[in-house]
Amino acid sequence: MSMPVLTKTLRDHRAGIIGWCVAIGLLAVMDLAVFPTVQRMSGQMQDLLKSYPEALKAMFGLGSDFGTGPGYLDSEFFSFLGPLVVLAAGIGFGAGATAAEEERGTIDWLMSAPLSRGRVIVEKALGVLLAVLATSAVLTVALLIGSPAAGLGLGTAGILAATVSLTLLGWAFASVSVMVGAVTGHRWIATGAAVALGLGGFLLTSLARIVPDLESWRWLSPFTWYASGDALAGRLHAGYLAALALTTVVALAVAGLAFQHRDLGT
Repeated sequence: MSMPVLTKTLRDHRAGIIGWCVAIGLLAVMDLAVFPTVQRMSGQMQDLLKSYPEALKAMFGLGSDFGTGPGYLDSEFFSFLGPLVVLAAGIGFGAGATAAEEERGTIDWLMSAPLSRGRVIVEKALGVLLAVLATSAVLTVALLIGSPAAGLGLGTAGILAATVSLTLLGWAFASVSVMVGAVTGHRWIATGAAVALGLGGFLLTSLARIVPDLESWRWLSPFTWYASGDALAGRLHAGYLAALALTTVVALAVAGLAFQHRDLGT
C-alpha cells in the first residue's frame, strides 16, 4: 500500500536521521574502545568512585561493577548518554510531526491531498517511530560487532534487551511530543513538554535511589520502566516494557483525536 506521507516524512528528515545514527554509532564505538583501558585500571577507578557523592553516583548510574562489561556500558552509555541521544532525536522529530507543517503554513497543502486526517497523523507518527528505530538499530549493530572485540563479555540477549528497552523509551517520549504538537500546533511547546517530562523522570528515578521519601514514587518515571541495568543482564521486565508501550499507544491515540478534531493553523 502506498504511504506518501510516510515517504515524504522520511525523505524530509533523512539528513537528521543519518546524523543521529552516525552520532550514536560513533559514541558507542568510542565507549567500546575505552573499555579495555578502564578494565585495566578498574581498581583505581573503584577507589575513585568511592570518593564521589552518592547523589552523583545515583544520577549517572555509577555502580560498584564499573569494571565489568555490563556495568561499564550501563554507567557510561545506557544510563545517560544513550537515552539522551535517542530522546533528543525522537522528541525533535516528534515535535515537528504535524506542528512544523502548521508553523510553516503548509498544512493546507497537506490536507488538500486525498487523504484523511487520521491517515496523515498515522503516517507522520510512523515516520517518527521509524526514525527512532533507525538510531537504535545502528546502536545494536555497533554493540553486536564491537562488544566481542572490546572484551565486554556481553551476550546477544543482553544487547538486544537493552536496545529494545531504549527503543521503547525513545518511542514513548517521541509519541508524547507528537501528541503535544498535535494538540497545540506549536513545535516549541511540544519540545518543551517532552523535555520537561524527560528531565523530571530522570531526576525522580535517580534521586529515589538515595531519598527514601521518593522511593514510593519512583514507579511513575519512564526511566524506572527503562531499567537499563537489568536489560543488559538479559532480564526484561514485562510490566515495565508494557508501560512504555502503553504510553506510546495512548499518546498517539490522543494525537490522532486532537489532529482530527482541532482547527488547524494555516
